[in-house]
Amino acid sequence: MPISLPHTASILEDEEKSTTIQIGFVGTDGLVLASDTKWTLRQKLEGADVRAQFSGSKIRLNPAKTVAIACAGHMGSAWHVAEAILSDSDLEKENDLDVRSRRIKVLGIANSGNGQPQCIVMFSRPAPCIFLFENIADHGADCVYVPLYTPSGDALNTALFWLHYYELMPIKQLKRLAAHLIVAAGELNSGYISGLEMVCCSNGVFERCSDNENHAYETQARQWDKQIGSLILGYGKDAL
Repeated sequence: MPISLPHTASILEDEEKSTTIQIGFVGTDGLVLASDTKWTLRQKLEGADVRAQFSGSKIRLNPAKTVAIACAGHMGSAWHVAEAILSDSDLEKENDLDVRSRRIKVLGIANSGNGQPQCIVMFSRPAPCIFLFENIADHGADCVYVPLYTPSGDALNTALFWLHYYELMPIKQLKRLAAHLIVAAGELNSGYISGLEMVCCSNGVFERCSDNENHAYETQARQWDKQIGSLILGYGKDAL
């Protein structure tokens, strides 16, 4: 169910920014978009700062399931940017990637409010493609076409190391890599990052992975992490 947020929702102080982790992959047979699901909102309530955390989707789809957008940064602003992009049906009809990128940038700037949003924007048509929109203080707004993959959110999270293993491969394999990256990021920043959701596109349509499937990938990723640790620390019988 869509979440309704004001522009100011989840805008934290500079030293306490709301954090998420997301990744978008291009595969040989489609696209993969993954995110954590932990929301942190901070707003004024009767003159006091109130912060709440809850679990919910950070990925939005259009009704036709041909566009998927992952929201990061200041979530209230990102949510409004995503809404504007999803409402512009002409974007899907534009074959020129540069023109499409400029249009996303215009929509993003117009709907950022006072926040600093980040959005991974995926289209299934006319051909699968990814764009990254960011409106960051001191850097300004930009939207770029991404040929293979892009992270969003916590750019300093060391779980991004796992992008080293990215190759152009089927989405079945990329889902495993995406899940491991998101779960590992949560282990490193559990105060703001937890949970897993994935959306995949094949045959021109984005579909959400079920809660059971996401949970299975999350559980498997935690097992992989333990196995990797055992191999490195020499717990196995073949260790040096």
